[in-house]
Amino acid sequence: MYDIYLANGCKSFPDLSDLVDSFPELGTFQFQRRLLSASPEFLGLNLTIDVARKLIRRFKYTEAKGRGMIIPAKYRNNTPSLTAEDAYPIANEALNKMQAQYPDVIFGETVYDSFRDSLMYFTFISPSKKWFDEGLIPGALFANIDKLDGHVWTSEEHMLLRDDIE
Repeated sequence: MYDIYLANGCKSFPDLSDLVDSFPELGTFQFQRRLLSASPEFLGLNLTIDVARKLIRRFKYTEAKGRGMIIPAKYRNNTPSLTAEDAYPIANEALNKMQAQYPDVIFGETVYDSFRDSLMYFTFISPSKKWFDEGLIPGALFANIDKLDGHVWTSEEHMLLRDDIE
Protein backbone atom coordinates (compact mmCIF):
# COMPACT_ATOMS: atom_id res chain seq x y z
CA MET A 1 0.00 0.00 0.00
CA TYR A 2 1.02 3.61 -0.61
CA ASP A 3 0.60 6.99 1.00
CA ILE A 4 1.30 10.52 -0.17
CA TYR A 5 3.79 12.77 1.54
CA LEU A 6 3.05 16.42 0.92
CA ALA A 7 6.12 18.63 1.20
CA ASN A 8 3.78 21.60 1.30
CA GLY A 9 0.01 21.60 1.21
CA CYS A 10 -2.24 22.40 -1.67
CA LYS A 11 -3.36 25.97 -2.33
CA SER A 12 -6.89 24.76 -2.97
CA PHE A 13 -8.83 21.53 -2.65
CA PRO A 14 -8.84 19.55 -5.93
CA ASP A 15 -11.94 17.77 -7.19
CA LEU A 16 -11.92 14.29 -5.68
CA SER A 17 -15.63 13.56 -6.06
CA ASP A 18 -14.99 10.51 -8.27
CA LEU A 19 -12.82 8.93 -5.56
CA VAL A 20 -14.79 9.66 -2.39
CA ASP A 21 -17.12 6.66 -2.80
CA SER A 22 -14.14 4.29 -2.85
CA PHE A 23 -12.11 6.24 -0.26
CA PRO A 24 -14.52 8.04 2.10
CA GLU A 25 -11.63 9.48 4.12
CA LEU A 26 -10.92 11.83 1.19
CA GLY A 27 -14.09 13.72 2.04
CA THR A 28 -13.44 14.17 5.75
CA PHE A 29 -12.57 17.45 7.42
CA GLN A 30 -9.39 15.92 8.88
CA PHE A 31 -8.16 14.91 5.44
CA GLN A 32 -8.95 18.32 3.96
CA ARG A 33 -7.11 20.02 6.82
CA ARG A 34 -4.01 17.85 6.22
CA LEU A 35 -4.24 18.48 2.48
CA LEU A 36 -4.24 22.26 2.91
CA SER A 37 -1.62 22.32 5.69
CA ALA A 38 1.57 24.27 5.03
CA SER A 39 3.56 21.75 7.09
CA PRO A 40 5.08 18.68 5.44
CA GLU A 41 3.20 15.53 6.36
CA PHE A 42 1.88 12.17 5.29
CA LEU A 43 -1.79 12.15 4.39
CA GLY A 44 -2.28 8.88 6.30
CA LEU A 45 -3.80 6.92 3.42
CA ASN A 46 -3.45 3.29 2.35
CA LEU A 47 -3.83 3.39 -1.42
CA THR A 48 -3.07 1.25 -4.42
CA ILE A 49 -0.32 2.67 -6.62
CA ASP A 50 -2.85 3.62 -9.31
CA VAL A 51 -4.99 5.65 -6.92
CA ALA A 52 -1.90 7.22 -5.33
CA ARG A 53 -0.71 8.36 -8.78
CA LYS A 54 -4.14 9.75 -9.59
CA LEU A 55 -4.25 11.72 -6.33
CA ILE A 56 -0.72 13.12 -6.49
CA ARG A 57 -1.29 14.27 -10.07
CA ARG A 58 -4.40 16.15 -8.94
CA PHE A 59 -2.42 17.76 -6.14
CA LYS A 60 0.64 18.68 -8.21
CA TYR A 61 -0.55 19.33 -11.76
CA THR A 62 -3.77 21.27 -11.19
CA GLU A 63 -4.65 24.61 -9.67
CA ALA A 64 -4.18 22.94 -6.24
CA LYS A 65 -0.39 23.27 -6.74
CA GLY A 66 0.64 20.91 -3.94
CA ARG A 67 4.14 19.44 -3.80
CA GLY A 68 4.70 15.89 -2.70
CA MET A 69 5.48 12.32 -3.60
CA ILE A 70 4.17 8.79 -3.43
CA ILE A 71 5.72 6.79 -0.61
CA PRO A 72 5.18 3.15 0.32
CA ALA A 73 3.11 3.18 3.51
CA LYS A 74 5.73 1.17 5.40
CA TYR A 75 7.94 4.29 5.56
CA ARG A 76 5.21 6.40 7.15
CA ASN A 77 5.67 5.31 10.75
CA ASN A 78 9.04 3.60 10.71
CA THR A 79 12.21 5.15 11.95
CA PRO A 80 15.24 4.26 9.86
CA SER A 81 17.02 1.18 11.16
CA LEU A 82 20.21 2.26 9.38
CA THR A 83 22.31 5.39 9.54
CA ALA A 84 24.18 6.86 6.59
CA GLU A 85 27.34 5.41 8.14
CA ASP A 86 25.75 1.93 8.18
CA ALA A 87 24.68 2.36 4.55
CA TYR A 88 28.09 3.51 3.29
CA PRO A 89 29.73 0.06 2.83
CA ILE A 90 26.60 -1.24 1.08
CA ALA A 91 26.65 1.73 -1.29
CA ASN A 92 30.38 1.47 -1.84
CA GLU A 93 30.09 -2.18 -2.86
CA ALA A 94 27.16 -1.43 -5.18
CA LEU A 95 28.99 1.49 -6.79
CA ASN A 96 32.15 -0.60 -7.28
CA LYS A 97 30.05 -3.15 -9.18
CA MET A 98 28.54 -0.39 -11.33
CA GLN A 99 31.98 1.09 -12.01
CA ALA A 100 33.17 -2.25 -13.39
CA GLN A 101 30.78 -1.70 -16.30
CA TYR A 102 32.86 1.35 -17.36
CA PRO A 103 36.49 0.16 -17.43
CA ASP A 104 37.67 3.27 -19.32
CA VAL A 105 36.29 5.71 -16.72
CA ILE A 106 38.03 6.74 -13.50
CA PHE A 107 35.67 7.35 -10.60
CA GLY A 108 36.20 9.25 -7.40
CA GLU A 109 35.53 7.90 -3.94
CA THR A 110 32.02 7.09 -2.79
CA VAL A 111 30.48 10.17 -1.17
CA TYR A 112 27.30 10.52 0.88
CA ASP A 113 24.95 13.05 -0.77
CA SER A 114 22.43 14.08 1.89
CA PHE A 115 20.89 16.62 -0.50
CA ARG A 116 19.48 13.78 -2.64
CA ASP A 117 18.25 11.67 0.28
CA SER A 118 14.57 10.84 0.55
CA LEU A 119 12.32 9.54 3.30
CA MET A 120 13.07 6.07 1.98
CA TYR A 121 16.79 5.94 1.21
CA PHE A 122 20.26 7.40 1.65
CA THR A 123 21.98 8.56 -1.54
CA PHE A 124 25.64 8.00 -2.36
CA ILE A 125 27.54 9.06 -5.46
CA SER A 126 30.74 8.13 -7.21
CA PRO A 127 31.76 11.08 -9.41
CA SER A 128 33.55 10.91 -12.74
CA LYS A 129 35.55 13.95 -13.84
CA LYS A 130 35.59 12.60 -17.40
CA TRP A 131 31.81 12.38 -17.55
CA PHE A 132 31.41 15.81 -15.99
CA ASP A 133 33.91 17.37 -18.43
CA GLU A 134 32.05 15.71 -21.32
CA GLY A 135 28.84 17.34 -20.13
CA LEU A 136 27.23 14.08 -19.05
CA ILE A 137 25.11 15.43 -16.25
CA PRO A 138 25.23 14.62 -13.39
CA GLY A 139 28.64 13.09 -14.09
CA ALA A 140 28.37 10.35 -11.48
CA LEU A 141 26.95 6.98 -10.58
CA PHE A 142 24.33 6.82 -7.82
CA ALA A 143 23.37 4.23 -5.22
CA ASN A 144 20.29 4.61 -3.04
CA ILE A 145 20.33 2.50 0.13
CA ASP A 146 17.01 1.76 1.80
CA LYS A 147 16.75 3.25 5.29
CA LEU A 148 14.69 0.36 6.66
CA ASP A 149 16.36 -2.78 5.34
CA GLY A 150 19.58 -1.66 3.61
CA HIS A 151 18.83 -2.98 0.13
CA VAL A 152 20.06 -1.11 -2.94
CA TRP A 153 17.12 0.55 -4.67
CA THR A 154 16.54 -0.54 -8.25
CA SER A 155 15.43 1.60 -11.16
CA GLU A 156 12.16 -0.38 -11.14
CA GLU A 157 11.45 0.75 -7.57
CA HIS A 158 12.09 4.37 -8.55
CA MET A 159 9.88 4.05 -11.64
CA LEU A 160 7.02 2.56 -9.63
CA LEU A 161 6.80 5.70 -7.48
CA ARG A 162 6.80 8.17 -10.36
CA ASP A 163 3.61 10.17 -10.71
CA ASP A 164 4.03 11.07 -14.38
CA ILE A 165 3.36 7.59 -15.77
CA GLU A 166 0.19 5.50 -16.05
